[in-house]
Amino acid sequence: MAVSSKNEVLHRLPTSAIPNFGGLDYSLPPELEASAPPEARGLARDEVRLMISYRADNRVVHRQFRDLPRFLDAGDVVVINTSGTMNAAIPALRADGTQVELHLSTHLPADLWIVELRLPSDNATSAFYDASAGEILTLPCGATATLLTPYLTDRNVAHSGSTRLWIATLDLPYALNEYLERHGYPIRYSYVKQG
Repeated sequence: MAVSSKNEVLHRLPTSAIPNFGGLDYSLPPELEASAPPEARGLARDEVRLMISYRADNRVVHRQFRDLPRFLDAGDVVVINTSGTMNAAIPALRADGTQVELHLSTHLPADLWIVELRLPSDNATSAFYDASAGEILTLPCGATATLLTPYLTDRNVAHSGSTRLWIATLDLPYALNEYLERHGYPIRYSYVKQG
């Protein structure tokens, strides 16, 4: 059966196609935040904390990164991520003139996105909860983002009206990576000291 619109795709997505981040809500004590690079905190690069988890018995061990070789066995595979982060924050303007940041989170099937709106401040941003389904945000260079529906971690729970995450579409004048390189910037976190 052919799908005629992104809205149909959105409603036909199996629950497994949309990540559920509901169980990842936790509070990190300030002393455990990586607020600056290790060298700025008086540590060598390999002195950073390392958490090792064992799937077989659900055991967790805390060490330093320099201890990693002690925990590897012949045949183990180590994956090293050397990719840079994307400039996933984009300045956006609401129809009422409110300036917000659009944070891109997860690219979904049918070119849909999980996004978050944030209010800019001096050192970071704060969550913005007053957007509406169908709202069109103006982005740099004539681009737009359309908020389709709240992103619900549990699709069987009625929406409470306070929405932080949205499923949205982007209409960009050129390819995503090029657009973000030109008009986006890194997402800033309040606990990371700005240089």
